[in-house]
Amino acid sequence: MTVFRTAEAKLRQILPDFRFLQPAATASALPEPFFVKRPFRPVWVAVFIVTAASLCAVLFLLFQIVPGDPATYPLVTALVACVAVAAASWGWAIGGWVAHRNARVQHTITIIAARFAQPMFVQQLALFNNSFGDADDTPKVTSQIIDALIASGTVEDQAKVQSARYLLNYFEFIASGVRSGELDLDIVRNNLRASVIYFHNKCEPYILDQRRGISTLLGNFTRLKLQLEKP
Repeated sequence: MTVFRTAEAKLRQILPDFRFLQPAATASALPEPFFVKRPFRPVWVAVFIVTAASLCAVLFLLFQIVPGDPATYPLVTALVACVAVAAASWGWAIGGWVAHRNARVQHTITIIAARFAQPMFVQQLALFNNSFGDADDTPKVTSQIIDALIASGTVEDQAKVQSARYLLNYFEFIASGVRSGELDLDIVRNNLRASVIYFHNKCEPYILDQRRGISTLLGNFTRLKLQLEKP
């Protein structure tokens, strides 16, 4: 084993930029870019397929219709039917897309607006601010602080830990909804941008320490924060 490590060290000195010899990405690294899934995309794919098939059928029928030949006139009905199918598919898709967009917007507004109507959220937010500070110049939440609170065993300290975990899970839930396409990114950006960035920065040492055990822990929260930081 020592021989392999010595050889690897030599190779690192010779080829320091060779990517396969670089250390593995840290547990805090999140190379996967932020993206928003489009639940309605398969519908558009189906509509384009139907439209393409209808267009091919229309072109085929056009070459089969002979002006002045009554025997080919029934093909005009089939041609009109193909056009009607394509038009109906587009109408159905556009109507469904508008309904889905409106439902997503309404769902996002409901979730964001309801947070202050929920006593649990207000209670946990107040407890977090009182316990860890609510200003930019206050100390950040670290694993050492959380571990000390857990080790104390008091009910008050356990409640403080619970408040931090509650808010982190809340923002992870919001970020997961955005990435899955069920929550509107623009509405979240306009209403929660400052909160997402602040709470992530406030708890970043704790998040990174926890991610060393589970690399995907709160990953959506981190990706959303990085996305919202962009101008």
